[in-house]
Amino acid sequence: MSTRSEEKLITLVEKQKNNLNRYNIYVNDRYVLSVHEDILVKHRLLKGEEINETKIKRVVEDEELQIIQRQAIRMISRRVKSRYELKQKLSDKGYEENLIDLTLDQLEKTKYIDDYSYALNLANHRIKYQKKGLKWIEQELSQKGISKVTMNQVIQELDKELEFKAAYQLAKKRWDLQSGQPTKKKSKISSFLMRRGFDYSLIRNIIDKIEKEEFNE
Repeated sequence: MSTRSEEKLITLVEKQKNNLNRYNIYVNDRYVLSVHEDILVKHRLLKGEEINETKIKRVVEDEELQIIQRQAIRMISRRVKSRYELKQKLSDKGYEENLIDLTLDQLEKTKYIDDYSYALNLANHRIKYQKKGLKWIEQELSQKGISKVTMNQVIQELDKELEFKAAYQLAKKRWDLQSGQPTKKKSKISSFLMRRGFDYSLIRNIIDKIEKEEFNE
């Protein structure tokens, strides 16, 4: 039979002086843990309430999850990130992998994390403002942990005319600035565009277009 001395009771719930959203929890007159007020309310951590080790573990896990979530949201608010990037950042801070995954799952449900939108916006920005080709973009998205399925959806959604226009502007500028034989100019421009991630067939079409324009002038 258990005795009164073996019972675990919350004997004090004390608001922290320097952090008014956090509370210190004492069990049987001994400090056990501190929690955010949201966790306090969620688990009804009230003076006089009984508490056992199982509940304490749940409280600790929920507290850790909330800390990770707040940290993740702060990271996202500074710069939008993919799920993979966010997981790497949180792992670097020493949080447990299973808690990180639970947090990221929740953030995906609430659209704080949206790899498709992230990848689409990044791809459009790279094409429009940095004049990068699809191969460059695919490599960058892969490095950011974007799945093949999501990447293919993004590539299908992109405006191919925008990519053509970006490559054409780069090629035309180089063509006009360079001197020498057309064959040499074509070789240099092809190499330049390929380094920026443009596909060879696209490059071929652009050079053909420039040559025709020059011939008709």
